[in-house]
Amino acid sequence: MMRIACVLVCLGLLAPTVGAQLGGMDLITALELGLVKAEFRGNGDSSVVGRIWGTPNGPTELTLEPGTQFWAQLGAGGGGFGRGGGLGQPTGGAFGQLGGGGGGRQGMGALGQNPINLGGDRFVDVRIPTACTNIGLPAPTRNDVMVAVRCPDPRIARVASLYGQPDVHPAAVQVAVWAITDNPPAKPISQFLQRAARQLQKADATTALSADGLLQQAADLLRRADVDPSLFTVFR
Repeated sequence: MMRIACVLVCLGLLAPTVGAQLGGMDLITALELGLVKAEFRGNGDSSVVGRIWGTPNGPTELTLEPGTQFWAQLGAGGGGFGRGGGLGQPTGGAFGQLGGGGGGRQGMGALGQNPINLGGDRFVDVRIPTACTNIGLPAPTRNDVMVAVRCPDPRIARVASLYGQPDVHPAAVQVAVWAITDNPPAKPISQFLQRAARQLQKADATTALSADGLLQQAADLLRRADVDPSLFTVFR
């Protein structure tokens, strides 16, 4: 009896320690294990916003892996917080070229490295840079709940991990992502890059980065991610 009591006491003492050692856990894993709760919502073409709560013995630090996918949900509106169900995930391949999230909204893929520190309050609001994974669909808004899942395609994860590095423009990352998720024709990509180049020149008249330069940068990103650009229409 004394030995059993000792084991129970020791396990009770170890539980907070184990929780304290969970720093750096992947967010999706923490959600699956019930160690954190979260709600994410759309925020336009280039980010997702979220609110994350940690449980008492859960991790204090999280990582959001590059390429983590956010799907918009059907019937998203008010209501309580939570991870959400699996509604609205597109069909027709990993990213659903003809699908999209609930209500025909874009899916969004997380870009770059995103460490999340829950702090002493065990609570944090986050803004996560993203790329669209369904070209031509409306961007999700704050009315759209987004469900986070593991990246469906390792190529996207490799491209997304290059975001934020020197001389890597977000527009080039977006084109590289679209190439993999949608393989779009050249015209919409050219129009997108021309707008991006004009915005660059408006912000800095001395910039030499053109639409063609951004397209070349997107091709280079794919090569760095071990993906052959010639597989996709826009680079042929």
